Amino acid sequence: MHFLIFLSLSLDWEFLFCHYPPRVLERLNFIVHKYYLLVKHLLLNRPIEPLKTFVNISGRLIYFESKFGISIFQAMIVNFEKNYIYHLKGLKKPVVLDVGAHLGFFSLTIAGLFKNPKIYVVEPLNLTFQMTSKNLAGMKDVYLKNVGFWNRDGKVPLYFDSNNLMYSSAFEERFREISPKVESVYMERLDKFISKNKIKHIDVLKLDAEGAEEKILEGAKLGLAMTHYLILECSLDFVGGTSFASVARLLKGPGYNFQLVTVGTMQRDNEGKIKVIDLLLENLYSK
Repeated sequence: MHFLIFLSLSLDWEFLFCHYPPRVLERLNFIVHKYYLLVKHLLLNRPIEPLKTFVNISGRLIYFESKFGISIFQAMIVNFEKNYIYHLKGLKKPVVLDVGAHLGFFSLTIAGLFKNPKIYVVEPLNLTFQMTSKNLAGMKDVYLKNVGFWNRDGKVPLYFDSNNLMYSSAFEERFREISPKVESVYMERLDKFISKNKIKHIDVLKLDAEGAEEKILEGAKLGLAMTHYLILECSLDFVGGTSFASVARLLKGPGYNFQLVTVGTMQRDNEGKIKVIDLLLENLYSK
């Protein structure tokens, strides 16, 4: 517990020096609300109702579904500014594809740090998509799509825990301690999505797919060729036979050759092995 408190306070300190939210008072207000929600839902165990539980942050209603409240949002902001903004700050009016948007926290961060971004927000699970839509309501040039990406077009079962939607996955084996719910969701190739939406280039492709990275990249050759930067959350728990090597082999092809720029956050298991790692990669062929 003491270690978690230390981590939270360290995150608060880093958060105070971030550029989003833009004013110090807004960041202080965010921190106050974070601890209020942690006490309310984590310590006092007050129930959370998806689509009904929210907090007002700087005039925007933020819906959440975890007992950790907006801590995940704060961690997203700090990770982006600490590890990625230095490399991406030169982008002008960036076109961003947020794949596996969860509740839209990445898109909110992009919209807060860049001028006039155009953001495609993709989330397959219906309940999560509804909350994402509420979190991003009224934002300019933000296009929400209730679809997922795969290496083929069609319905795919998506497993989830309604109390922790962040870890919804196409791989049931990820849920070892609970019996997950399941929803049949429509998936398509990322390349098909790009063609349908007439996307000409992608400045930042963010991919967070809970183990489905290999499946998505197999259907994304056109998309990768028009992508400059790739932010990839790479799962290393070997679901579906995926390994780091099987994912890495898909990062080079006609028109694209991705080089590792920097490493973001990482999660380890009880044995100290890396379970999930965030990577920023740059297409060396991108102009």
